[in-house]
Amino acid sequence: MGIKGLFNELPPGRPVSLSKLSADGFEKSNRPIRIAIDVPIWLFQVQAAKGGANPEIRTLFYRLVRLMSTPIQPVFVFDGRQKPQWKRNKRSGLGKGGSTAQIKSMIDLFGFATHDAPGEAEAECALLQRQGIVDAVMSEDVDTIMFGCTRMLRSLTPGEVRNIKDKNMKSHMMLHEMTSQDEDEAGSKLDAQGMILVALMSGGDYIPEGIPGCGVKVACEAAKAGFGRSLCQLDVKDPESVRAWRESLTHELHSNEKGHFRTKHPALKVPDDFPNMDVLGYYTHPVVSQQSTLDSARKTLLQSRSPRLDELREFARKTLGWDHRLGALKLIRVLSPALLVHKMCHDESPDLVKRITLRRQAFNTDGSPELRLTYVPAEVCPIDLSIEVDGPPPPPPTIAASQGQDGQAVTGDEEVDTETSTDPAQVASLRAFDVTKPDLAWVLEGVARKHVPSAVQVWEEAEAAKAAKAAEAEAAKAARAASRAKSKAGGVRKGPLDSFIRCIVVVSPLHKLGRRPETILISSSPVGPSASSTESTLAISADDGGEGLEIPSSPTRASKTSGPCRPEVTKWRASRRRTCTRGGKSTAQTSMDSFVVRSGQQAETKAEEDDFETASRSKVKTKKTLLTARAGFIYEAVMDADEREDRLRRCREEGRFAVRLSDVAVVDLTGE
Repeated sequence: MGIKGLFNELPPGRPVSLSKLSADGFEKSNRPIRIAIDVPIWLFQVQAAKGGANPEIRTLFYRLVRLMSTPIQPVFVFDGRQKPQWKRNKRSGLGKGGSTAQIKSMIDLFGFATHDAPGEAEAECALLQRQGIVDAVMSEDVDTIMFGCTRMLRSLTPGEVRNIKDKNMKSHMMLHEMTSQDEDEAGSKLDAQGMILVALMSGGDYIPEGIPGCGVKVACEAAKAGFGRSLCQLDVKDPESVRAWRESLTHELHSNEKGHFRTKHPALKVPDDFPNMDVLGYYTHPVVSQQSTLDSARKTLLQSRSPRLDELREFARKTLGWDHRLGALKLIRVLSPALLVHKMCHDESPDLVKRITLRRQAFNTDGSPELRLTYVPAEVCPIDLSIEVDGPPPPPPTIAASQGQDGQAVTGDEEVDTETSTDPAQVASLRAFDVTKPDLAWVLEGVARKHVPSAVQVWEEAEAAKAAKAAEAEAAKAARAASRAKSKAGGVRKGPLDSFIRCIVVVSPLHKLGRRPETILISSSPVGPSASSTESTLAISADDGGEGLEIPSSPTRASKTSGPCRPEVTKWRASRRRTCTRGGKSTAQTSMDSFVVRSGQQAETKAEEDDFETASRSKVKTKKTLLTARAGFIYEAVMDADEREDRLRRCREEGRFAVRLSDVAVVDLTGE
């Protein structure tokens, strides 16, 4: 409606959710944002609603519920009797008298204010916004901006929704914020006077034809050139000044002498009766309220009132078909979340909020934080259910959703009467709805902080305790991870077994066992130098009991242990030790809990170097044993003495482990 295509020539608006707009306004002015609503536009939109009883009224009902759920104080403006009689070459009326009265009654039951304009509603809305009575205007008519409105909200077009990345924009509207004439730079932008010229040249509500062949782009170029401002400053009673202005416009269109247009337009013929003075007067001097009326309206329109629930229940019963107990339950379930916000904003019964459980930032609020409040529906919406009787469910609607003229929901998803159905699941859900049990509702955080600060404080303390506990657990987890990382990086520290072991030597006689027990052989120190060099004596014990004790030079030489064993342990070991008799001599087997290590000094005599002893001393063998390490295991190799010394030397040069069997001692890991 208005001037077709003019929104594309205006500075681009920005999509904004009503929740975000109301939250910012509430935080800035510490009160609900006030919006004047062009009711004739809403009446035109809801004509496409179908299904159920009174679909137009039902659609408006859900819009009112949505407005109540946000900190918005609406003012509904209706057309007056002095508006122009003709629009778009059609006689304009006041609409259906009965329908308008019914809508006014429903708005009044919600506690919202209504205002009757003397002329057109969009002009009155613009005046209310310029006077500061309201903060913004909600309309679809670009004429609202032409009448001087500087902040207007309108629905998104399907094309605008397609150009937005996130298509779920039902909760959003387009906000246009216009600058004043003083802020325009040399008329380079469209102002209200320029838009009047655009309406006259390209066609508007009052004169659809305009100048034949003139489109909105050419008209905008003429308006930016200043022809609209000069036209509104003319004395309309002076025909000569009007004629001079018309000739100046015609000359510039044909010649483009001053370069205001992109090209010449010699084909455009400006009529001799252009502009129409009556239509110009409709735009420049619309019929609006006098200042005295505005002063009284400022007091009455901004008064807050509470919904009249009993009368609203009867209205829903008769008009929407919400009869019987199910209809009352439906009304409570629809109204209670919105009514909770309304009562909070008007400081009514702050104890309605039982507790706060969660916080979120959703897309439909443009990231404005919300808190999830717990409340009891029966306390918020006290409708008497005892007088309601059970009855059959209401008939299903013929169409599930109320749609606009382009197939899109006109203002969000709250306009669909999904409850009106005979579906067993929906009816069962409605019957199971208990008004005395706690329910949940999302409310803007700013509203909750102002009106229920005690509940917010309790929730914040609980959240702080949770955060402290989580931080403590995270710190403990990080400490464990750091400890594991340090262990992996540094390895085992030097000497961790010193407090658990003591070193001993084999206490068996000279003759070795016929069969050695399987033992683990480890080296207590690097491979020593050649036979000619001397090695230091290895410490015997990790405790004081073994201090000063020397390691014997051969594993077959008897030596004292590093400390006494307990009698019961000694007895148990003796019972498990095997003995072997060979050549008239007995030898005791070393226990399996002993580890063999290299001795601190080499064998000194020939007899001590013999690895394989026989019963007869006359048959001494020349084979020697060399111990080597490979893949974590100790291996025995039997060879000649010279070959053993040669391999021992090579291993020492290559840095590999090798030791003579005669140069080992035994480590006892029992700790006894």
